[in-house]
Amino acid sequence: MNFDKLTAASGIFMWLAISIAMHSFPSTGDARSIWHSVWSPGSPITAKLFGTPLVATIFLGAIGSIFWLDAIYGFGIVVGLPKLLLPA
Repeated sequence: MNFDKLTAASGIFMWLAISIAMHSFPSTGDARSIWHSVWSPGSPITAKLFGTPLVATIFLGAIGSIFWLDAIYGFGIVVGLPKLLLPA
């Protein structure tokens, strides 16, 4: 992303993309659903091994949203991820 040539239209699209990315982070309700599914009787140990850290990450992200972590996440997805996937 070249910020030197940012037009009004591209600025609006960037704001829209960052807003969508900010709100795509899972909620604490999602974390609770995962937690109940992972720790229900009969769930495999691999689900517990991968699901528990995932739930912790979601709750930490929810706490971090107080400090605009969701905005940093959104900006990283919109600006940082394409740079990682499409190196110049």
